[in-house]
Amino acid sequence: MKWISLIALGTLSVLTLYGGSTPPFTTTPLTFAGVPNSVTLGSDGNIWLIDRSANKVGKLTAEGAYTTFSIPTANAIASGITLGPDGNAWFAEFGPSPNKIARVTPDGVITEFALPAGKSLGGVTAGADENVWFTESRSTSNGPVYLLGHISTADGSLSDFALPTTGRAQGLVSGVDGNLWIGWVEFSGTKYDVLRVTPAGTVTSFALPATSALNALGATMLLGPDGNVWFTYQNNLARVTPAGVATLYAIPTANANMLPAGLTIGQDLNIWFTEFSSGKVGQLVLDTATDSGQATINESDSLGGLPQTIFPLPFAPRAAGKIGELGDLNCNDVFLIEIQESSEKPPMLKVAKKPPVIQCADISVHLTRAKAAGANNAVLTATVTNDGPNPAQNVQLKVWIFFSDAGGLTPVTRDHSWPTLTKGQVVAYDMQSVDTDQIFDAVVRSDTLDPNAANNRHRAKRKTGSERLTTVDVKLEDPIAANTRGR
Repeated sequence: MKWISLIALGTLSVLTLYGGSTPPFTTTPLTFAGVPNSVTLGSDGNIWLIDRSANKVGKLTAEGAYTTFSIPTANAIASGITLGPDGNAWFAEFGPSPNKIARVTPDGVITEFALPAGKSLGGVTAGADENVWFTESRSTSNGPVYLLGHISTADGSLSDFALPTTGRAQGLVSGVDGNLWIGWVEFSGTKYDVLRVTPAGTVTSFALPATSALNALGATMLLGPDGNVWFTYQNNLARVTPAGVATLYAIPTANANMLPAGLTIGQDLNIWFTEFSSGKVGQLVLDTATDSGQATINESDSLGGLPQTIFPLPFAPRAAGKIGELGDLNCNDVFLIEIQESSEKPPMLKVAKKPPVIQCADISVHLTRAKAAGANNAVLTATVTNDGPNPAQNVQLKVWIFFSDAGGLTPVTRDHSWPTLTKGQVVAYDMQSVDTDQIFDAVVRSDTLDPNAANNRHRAKRKTGSERLTTVDVKLEDPIAANTRGR
């Protein structure tokens, strides 16, 4: 497993590759110009970020090229960039009065939309209804009033409706049910809820477990691959189902002042998070999470600095400061970005958006040969295994059986396929094999990314006087060389 950290150091950002299957990690720094505040993956496969100090939006390509685009409003104090349902990136501007929500296209064209007078932005997220949703507040003589608004990605029109008057919004995410989910802090300061809000404005409140702690609710909310909403709560990861049932999972590092900040889904489909105070990064293994609050949680050693936002990258780092292509991935690699800003506290509201998840599967093939007592012919078996981490689609097996005759080696082919092999699934294909068989060659491939090509092929030779096969590097023409790699 590998992942990447993005660290702001003055005018220099450092991409750090962390390697290892579980914490602790080894590190390798890569550098580029820019000071990121928030980061997202664009629909063009590039990294898009807010460089708040320069008042620019930045784009970092897989080749390591960094380009910036000036935000039209001076001192915009931009943050919270996220990928919208229209393929553009959207972000909030907290500097102008009233605040603005802005759109940047993959070509770098920025368009700003001002909120009505007197309203201030909070979190931003992409909705299931092709709108971009955001929380906002409005000052009144009785204190602030919080609202949920949205902007149409089609025509830029704005609309909103009031939220309950009992507290303030902190965190926003679009749920698997098509509703908006909001972290809610009651004005007492120590009572916390989660709101489920339909696009039509119907609000249902679910109370979180009682606590006397101030600032217990984290500002980042995440839609998990399990269809539940995840966020941080005091010293726990919290899960809320679409029905509103909350479960807490204790983070191993016990620190009453620790504020886990960033959340994301890794390529391994687990929940990854940052620990702002302890300087650690953690992983909750999703399929170990029980309804009673038990789960396997792994943590790194302290990395130093103040880790904030974290999310997967769709490509791996390369040598000489370059970022690699998809083919550089190993099947079990997880690439995550983390922002550290040692001179600035995290924004009050930050939104983690579920990024595209790369599916990959490590499939392998192994040949064996056996002959039952009294049988005339042996059976050649090709065993195909999927070591995951994801299902392999359209798995195709091709086997060459080479017979020795007067003209040399004559091949006969056998083909078989499986629509899907789940993680850990082992299947076998049996073929008749006669005594004169000498050499066997098997290749397996699938439509799912499989960068580990070394085990996609097995060439073997029958051992003289027995049915055992020995693996050999036979110098034969490769009839399907283009298919020996996953994709």
